[in-house]
Amino acid sequence: MSLIETNLRRGKVIIKPGAIFKCEMERFGEKLRQLRNNKKLTLKELAKKLGLTAHGYISEMEAGKKKPTTEIVLALSRLFEVSTDQLLKDELDIEI
Repeated sequence: MSLIETNLRRGKVIIKPGAIFKCEMERFGEKLRQLRNNKKLTLKELAKKLGLTAHGYISEMEAGKKKPTTEIVLALSRLFEVSTDQLLKDELDIEI
């Protein structure tokens, strides 16, 4: 059993810098703002479309202060008709 498997079984995950499964999504907020503005949606309108009661979470995601949940990524992908990879992977751009 590997160190990763052992730690996963214990409920701990240790990711070292440069690990192969490290997720780079520094541009997520920038992409979200770009998509929202392209559709001419306000933060409140987007929140409503996503079923959120307030727009603060979206604002914080756009600012890079919060990371999106899996559910939000899937909902945004469907709403804006882009792949989840395009949203999450920094190296992929979104064609508008």
